Amino acid sequence: MTPSLIHAIISLVPDAEVVVRDSGANAIIEAIRPNPLPVTREQIDAELDRLIAQVPFKNCKSKAKDLIVKTDWAVLPDVGLANAEDFKTYRANLRCLILNPVIEPDFGIEPSPIWNK
Repeated sequence: MTPSLIHAIISLVPDAEVVVRDSGANAIIEAIRPNPLPVTREQIDAELDRLIAQVPFKNCKSKAKDLIVKTDWAVLPDVGLANAEDFKTYRANLRCLILNPVIEPDFGIEPSPIWNK
């Protein structure tokens, strides 16, 4: 989801109630509460730019979390995979992306399970 002016306003003034008419640079912001808003349009635009810049990092973190959840089963002690270390390494790399998200992440390839006989 791409952040909007409303997201920026709520980020700056969490209890704000506003109506935004139109969009883009010519949008009209009508403050309901508090009125007037304790922030300027320049501050709102700067916050919107900041929120938009964070989107790739949030997407990286979210996808890494989804991928790690899909492999939770592989590290349970009673599963008995011959390549359990491959899964541990894969999951460690995903945890790094959760803690330190990047714009162009390399999520790696999930290992295929090799079952102990």
